[in-house]
Amino acid sequence: MVYDKQQTVGCRLEALGNSNGNGNGNGHSKRRAAGQGPGGPTLQAAAIAYSLQPKACRPGFSLMELMIVLVIIGLLAGAVTLYATGYLNKAKQNTARREIATIMQAVESFYAVNGRYPTNDEGLDILSKPSEKFPDPLLRGEPTDPWGNDYQYNSPGTKGPFEIICYGGDGREGGDGWDTDISSDKLKE
Repeated sequence: MVYDKQQTVGCRLEALGNSNGNGNGNGHSKRRAAGQGPGGPTLQAAAIAYSLQPKACRPGFSLMELMIVLVIIGLLAGAVTLYATGYLNKAKQNTARREIATIMQAVESFYAVNGRYPTNDEGLDILSKPSEKFPDPLLRGEPTDPWGNDYQYNSPGTKGPFEIICYGGDGREGGDGWDTDISSDKLKE
């Protein structure tokens, strides 16, 4: 239902006019009885007038006003989501760097005990299995990057005896931005 301003003002005046309790007398007695002083209506008179209004006359929000508020809330939610996504991706990249550093330490420990690095066929799986020399595995389970992909192990590496690579968010070699590859060679620099 749409209300125009004249109808709402009329309802308010009607409620103020009926709030004095008697329908006769001059304007001064009506104003005093309604709680109005020489400066205008008092708070008490306004509360009485509002309570006496029929529900159809009470002011409310129009559909347009509600839609505008919902659009503003939606825009704010979208902005917060975009802002939080950047932090989430940066956190995943930092987690991948820390995990690569942990895997590098496990590979170096394997080398210190066995005198060799794991082969490409053995990969990182050998670090997550107990052996005679390591009753407790060097890594808990087969390591996966924060995006759910396996880390790539290469021996020999491009700049050293081994290399551990995380292919980023896209899971493929190359990429930029959040899909940038993270390798153990970059951590050493």
